[in-house]
Amino acid sequence: MTRVTNALKIIGIYAVLGFLLFLFIFHYHEDLGRKKAIESQQRAVATVTSLAPTTPPGYSSTYYDLIYEYYDENGTRYSGTIALGTTDRDYAESFYGTEVEIYIDGNGHCLKVSEAPKFNVNRMKYLCYA
Repeated sequence: MTRVTNALKIIGIYAVLGFLLFLFIFHYHEDLGRKKAIESQQRAVATVTSLAPTTPPGYSSTYYDLIYEYYDENGTRYSGTIALGTTDRDYAESFYGTEVEIYIDGNGHCLKVSEAPKFNVNRMKYLCYA
């Protein structure tokens, strides 16, 4: 019986590690799209359209981040999140309609122009290696 239990534990560990590897690869692929957006130097102006409520672990209060969107002439949607870090919903909603300058790649990947200088395309790859 202990052999079966040990085998199940090992399978469980490999399943968790496989899932984490999948997440790292997915996010790395997204980061490559953002890198292409920066390299294209094609700028667009996105608009803050909604909120993303988040509740960090261990906190009872809901924090709000902003979501911006842009649609190009082909109907491709570009969106991203701006970390606002406030619990005041009315304050967060006061940013609706605010414009954000972004880089776009033509395939739905974007990055705020202000984040481009500190963007590290290899951050997920390094986490995966670790």
